[in-house]
Amino acid sequence: MRVFHVSVAGGLLFAAAVLLGGCKQDDAGTQTPPANDGATPRAGSAAVPTLRVNPALNEVKVSWSAVPKADGYRLYWRESAPVDSDSPTIDLGANVTTYLHTGLTGGTTYHYRLAALFTSDEGEWSAEAVAVPSAFRRVLSDAAQ
Repeated sequence: MRVFHVSVAGGLLFAAAVLLGGCKQDDAGTQTPPANDGATPRAGSAAVPTLRVNPALNEVKVSWSAVPKADGYRLYWRESAPVDSDSPTIDLGANVTTYLHTGLTGGTTYHYRLAALFTSDEGEWSAEAVAVPSAFRRVLSDAAQ
């Protein structure tokens, strides 16, 4: 059974679904969902970062929109989908909105997701972005013109 909670904050509509089977219920009847295992983005953050990737020679430039009041960001990445809580992470500062992921293997597919950090909690994860860095440097010569 799913319960949908809908609220309005600052003119924005938020909706969250909770699977009751795993919820705890206190004496007052308040439902508490189980801890997030990282495989599912956490709900309730004010803004979800928009993730962009730009592959280059053996590297990927990852950039995102700043999230108001974020204390930092956690970039999840992996060579195979899906990106989840077991994926390698890179923690970045609050004023950072670009990361150059270097030392990658050209021609390999890399998957990325990003979460804003708030004190001791993670915000909702971004949508997954995928990039394939090039393995060869493009060389133009005058003879080719």
